[in-house]
Amino acid sequence: MSRNICRIKRIVVSGLLCGIMALSVACGAEKKAGSANESEDSTKLEVWSKSATINVMQDVAYDKNFKKDATYTVSAARGEYEGAQLIITAPSNKKVSAYTIEVSDLTCGEYVIDKSYIDVYNEKYIEVTTSPAEVSTGLGWYADALLPFEKAVEYGENKVDAGKNQGIYIEIFIPRNAPAGLYTGNFVLTIDGEKYNIPASVTVWDFEVSQESHLETDWIVNMMAFGELDTTAEMENTYFKTIAGYRASTHLMKSGAKDADEWLQTVRTHTNPNLRDENGKPLIGEKETYLAQINLPTTSNGTTGVDYTRFDMYISRLIKASIEDEYDYLAKTGAYMGFIDEPHLNNNWDNVKLVSKSWETRKAYWAEIIETGNVSAINEKAGSELKNDAISKLPRKFVEQLAESMRLVGNYVTTAPDEKLDKTATKQFCTGTKYLDSAKEIEAVHGWTEEKTKGNWWYAAGSMLFGNRLDSQPLEQRLSGWFTYETGLQGYLIWEVSQYITNEYSEVSQSTVQTPCDTYNTALRIVNAAGDGYIFYPGKPYGINGPVGSIRAHQYRDASEEYEYFYLLNHLYEKAGYSPEYVLAKVFSTLYNDGKINEDSDLFDFQRQQLVNLILLAQQGVFVTDYSEISGVAKLNVKTTGTDKIISIKGKSTDALTQAEISVDMTDKKAEALCFETTSGLSYTAYLGGTAEKLYDADSEVTVRGGTSEKVQLEGADATKFTFTVDQSIEEEQRNSDFMYATDKTQINADKNYLAVSLYNPHKEKISVECWFVGTSNRTVYVDDVILEPGYNEFYISKLDMVKWGTIRSITGIRFKVAPPEGMNTYSVYCSGVYAVD
Repeated sequence: MSRNICRIKRIVVSGLLCGIMALSVACGAEKKAGSANESEDSTKLEVWSKSATINVMQDVAYDKNFKKDATYTVSAARGEYEGAQLIITAPSNKKVSAYTIEVSDLTCGEYVIDKSYIDVYNEKYIEVTTSPAEVSTGLGWYADALLPFEKAVEYGENKVDAGKNQGIYIEIFIPRNAPAGLYTGNFVLTIDGEKYNIPASVTVWDFEVSQESHLETDWIVNMMAFGELDTTAEMENTYFKTIAGYRASTHLMKSGAKDADEWLQTVRTHTNPNLRDENGKPLIGEKETYLAQINLPTTSNGTTGVDYTRFDMYISRLIKASIEDEYDYLAKTGAYMGFIDEPHLNNNWDNVKLVSKSWETRKAYWAEIIETGNVSAINEKAGSELKNDAISKLPRKFVEQLAESMRLVGNYVTTAPDEKLDKTATKQFCTGTKYLDSAKEIEAVHGWTEEKTKGNWWYAAGSMLFGNRLDSQPLEQRLSGWFTYETGLQGYLIWEVSQYITNEYSEVSQSTVQTPCDTYNTALRIVNAAGDGYIFYPGKPYGINGPVGSIRAHQYRDASEEYEYFYLLNHLYEKAGYSPEYVLAKVFSTLYNDGKINEDSDLFDFQRQQLVNLILLAQQGVFVTDYSEISGVAKLNVKTTGTDKIISIKGKSTDALTQAEISVDMTDKKAEALCFETTSGLSYTAYLGGTAEKLYDADSEVTVRGGTSEKVQLEGADATKFTFTVDQSIEEEQRNSDFMYATDKTQINADKNYLAVSLYNPHKEKISVECWFVGTSNRTVYVDDVILEPGYNEFYISKLDMVKWGTIRSITGIRFKVAPPEGMNTYSVYCSGVYAVD
């Protein structure tokens, strides 16, 4: 098959980045803005750049190591948005009176990306004066609202006070027909009449981000009218379409529709990629997205729980449309019902059970109507005139699928699994991320019911991670899509994205008072966290019809696009009979772990590139089928199924291979990078994180409670076997089943990159293991946990700098608590080594 790829020159980088492919083209000499590292003279104007995943505060004087040269450099797949920041730092003794920027077309040989695909925004700053969040990046002036640049010029905001930083956010959308390669151009930044050339380079990867989103969402816009001062259907529709442009569905799919029929037409347009207009063209443009979620309008009647009249009005129309279009709209349908919100806080458990039960009852009613072909019942509720044989004419397989989708229409209850709920009725959850910060909690959500469901969601409110806090690095929003995929969840809820009011509790009225606020200057609008409740700003103050986006909103869209990376990668691996889960587990563990985020933007860029490399390799029939770190040895297995062959391992040429086992001794400080390259020039490099130091092995002294230990051979290597027996005479919460190694702060401390523990589960059942640090006077602090699948498992304990070291004072031991598999009284686990990685 021929490929339409721009002519490029490949550069192989040695060392850690072994085999990473860089792209370049010959360029003519240009006058560039001065290097950010030339001087730290504060009386000189500076122009520099920074990744969009890093905060650049308005009032912070950054050193030269923080600044990147003044270029615009991004990489993205076709059909994807990607942005970066250009920063102006005004001299300490002089303000910038005006600046403008002109972007250009980008070219790669004969191919052109028109400048109309590039959007430029002026970053507006908002001050965080107080932060209730436990994890905060500090107080100060944060860039957030992204004002279209022409509006900044129109309103005289294209100026910089002396000594301040001003960001320009430049974002490109990669056309879906753009050939892969490196596109270059030159942007011109004019500051007080002086022109600066900004070299631009955009790498287009050879795959496409699906126009049909697979990440389910519900973004609530109930409070937008407070800022827009507009409650018209037109404004509601503008918000719906704008947010759909961020690959997100709004709550109830509000779109300014005057009735259910108009609502249905909007739903069809924005969710069905098969529909065409009278000229055979798609109903939406190439920058728009077919949404993954249809949020069903619902209300409660207080008697049956769910108002069946309203439910029937909308669900019958979706069934009708599914029959007419032969497209399963029900597979995308679900609801978050705010009237049964957060029972763990509102103590409305009985109402949750009532509503959930009535929801399941009505779904079963409509599933039977579909299965029996009862067209008259559909016509009665939908006000339609489907012919009596409309269902019987459809393929039987499609009808059965539609009925099954009806039974699975989601009811996402905002709480964690709780025995107060009825498992036969409440089957799905939208769980706060603070209840998902351990492997055990994630397992509890997925293991709540054995019945088939569409899956579970998450939400982040207040200071929960992957949330909307201003005082967080944008990486927190960016990694939300990675987190969703890694945890096996299907989507997420944002309880409000346009809260243009403040919520304050009044002692006088004993209630919450909502007051319209200056949205561009009020950071804290609810007590939990600055930024919570809004990722948009009203356009009205700037004469804009509709919302103004933020850096955080753009990062959420980037996260949704990268969710599609994983979706595509998984599809490619499944088609070949493999799974990417082992190699991805290592990637995820380096970026976040149990509610702790690694705010290393360079590492994120590296791992994003490796994720892309995995996709490109899989497209060529090359698969990383396994990755492990056992007893200090990192190993990956590679198999090829096409013409592409492995020709380089760890930077050294080899014969053309169809498969290879590649390993690195992580305890060897001179060890080479764990990487390979193929005949097509593609590569993969595993990020190891540093050199490993053995802390404990089978010969190490260990203390066991509730069981015994013995040195054994495990697949030809030394290991310690721990066997525990449940003592039924002791109350469950008082039982001990753990093993502990003595340690001190020279072995385990906040400066370590992570701990790698090799564990083996000999049972068919899963085993839960928790890691605790023990300190002075036997003080303990929980650190991390893992669910052991049968066989070998790697337990990565990362972000040690976030451990509550003060709680234990001085570390004396590392303890592993091993919970019994359900129904087992005697059970075992093997440990072949604990390593610290610097």
